[in-house]
Amino acid sequence: MTQPKPKSSSETLNEQQTVAKREEQIQKAHNDRIALIVTLTSTMVAIVAAFAAVWSGYEAHVTRIEDERPFIAVDITDSVESSQPSITDFFPAHARIVGFGKTPAENLVATCAIVPRSRETKISWSPKNQYPKLTFPFVLPSRSLPLPCTIAGDPKTTGATGAPGQFQYIEFGVVEYQDDAGRAYQTPFCQVITLNGGGAPYKSDPPADIDKCPPDVGLPKLR
Repeated sequence: MTQPKPKSSSETLNEQQTVAKREEQIQKAHNDRIALIVTLTSTMVAIVAAFAAVWSGYEAHVTRIEDERPFIAVDITDSVESSQPSITDFFPAHARIVGFGKTPAENLVATCAIVPRSRETKISWSPKNQYPKLTFPFVLPSRSLPLPCTIAGDPKTTGATGAPGQFQYIEFGVVEYQDDAGRAYQTPFCQVITLNGGGAPYKSDPPADIDKCPPDVGLPKLR
């Protein structure tokens, strides 16, 4: 059997260099993969951190808007003008728009009406009814404006409930308004008002009872 020819020192050196170069290439490829993974991870971390910062800023912005936005309510009181001779005459306007919050409410448009309530007619809010609109340029926080909603229908209509001679109405509507940036909001309101005292002058105490509206009136949502 023929013995393999011993390698020369130059051949052995070449093989060692080839092996070393191959190992170096493998190590370099490994290092490149590690570097790519680290780069991608760092990039993802940076993107997540940037997104979190943007989201945090957005939440802070929304919170600031909600914190500083105007709010309004409609307050319906049982006060009656002493000049009103009888509850069978024109219904007294005693609703008021009340501003609160940190900024003024602007460009207010109030659509409202006072409707006699009877057993035969179901009272339901509908923009198609074309109730009167009232406009106001602004209302400041902690200030109020009179809201003279007008009566729709016969003011002598007998109420659906209560003792004979009482008259019952629903006063309802929607007040739309904006903040200083033009963002739109709206406040619906509705109360059942029972005028006491029959056909006599305003001598009853209280002159009116104010209660919550039935749930099926159909007003839009608070916004």
